Amino acid sequence: MTDDLQAALIQKERELQLVLALDKVRDNLEDDGDPQTMIQAIVDLLKNSVEADAFAITMLMETSDDIEYNVNQGFDENDAVSLCREASHHVLPLSISNSQWPFAVGMSIHLERDPFPLGGMVLARQSHAFDDGEIALLRLSESQIDSAIVQARMVWKLAQRNRELEAIYQIDRLQDEVEDENLLIGGIAAVLLNFFRADLCVIMLTHDESSKLVTHRTANSMDSTLTDYIIEAMFKYTHEIRIPQMIPTPTELESMVLLAAPFIVNGVRLGAVVIGRRSIFSLGDHRLLYAMTSQIDTALRHSHLYQALVGPNARPDSF
Repeated sequence: MTDDLQAALIQKERELQLVLALDKVRDNLEDDGDPQTMIQAIVDLLKNSVEADAFAITMLMETSDDIEYNVNQGFDENDAVSLCREASHHVLPLSISNSQWPFAVGMSIHLERDPFPLGGMVLARQSHAFDDGEIALLRLSESQIDSAIVQARMVWKLAQRNRELEAIYQIDRLQDEVEDENLLIGGIAAVLLNFFRADLCVIMLTHDESSKLVTHRTANSMDSTLTDYIIEAMFKYTHEIRIPQMIPTPTELESMVLLAAPFIVNGVRLGAVVIGRRSIFSLGDHRLLYAMTSQIDTALRHSHLYQALVGPNARPDSF
């Protein structure tokens, strides 16, 4: 057997093993899994397959060139983003080295008939250039990754939509079954804690005209640490927000990550909710909270009007 033939057979075996490993990564994606989990597994696999010092994949949003996922091993975050963005413009592997990484090769992740890239990927190392066989592995992996990511996105979207619909249903059922406003708020807090696997939930309601905090309801396993000072700090951070977003964590809760969203009906701010836990919130969590608060604010508004109409201080002008 000639050396060239033996080298070709070794390369084909490497390619076969890589394809099988990529298929296994795709098959291991859970039905409700975030695509980032799969992308991280792909990054780890490819970095080891080509013995690179660093490997990164950046995925772009489906409706813009904003970054949806940036997963890397070995790169500085800024280098990973800039190199992957450059790589996304090249359908074939191309050297895209910079001062930090003298040997880097990247290419776009793209569908065959789509003019817009899904993202870009880059492999790099410090010691020596990548050979033709390693670059061939990169190109082969791209042909598997593009369809895997499209599939993962579709599965995730379906699971996310089901999650949102179930949450909306539970809140709607609370609105139909619970007349007492305090019990309604407590039930909503319990639903939020469950869906986000959160450690704390604070629902804050404001005065219709002054927008000052008039009441709040907490649900968590650490009530003793939620002082009035902490509640006021949370309220201050949520006062101007318009969509779900992260807010600063008071020093007393430094182990927590806080995600907040406003309650707004017809332009009137009713208050806000803050949920906290020790793990970060994903893009899907932001979307879920947006869907839930769209239902919660209406439920709170209806409950408030109902209490005004039938309560002991009911007024005829409550309509």
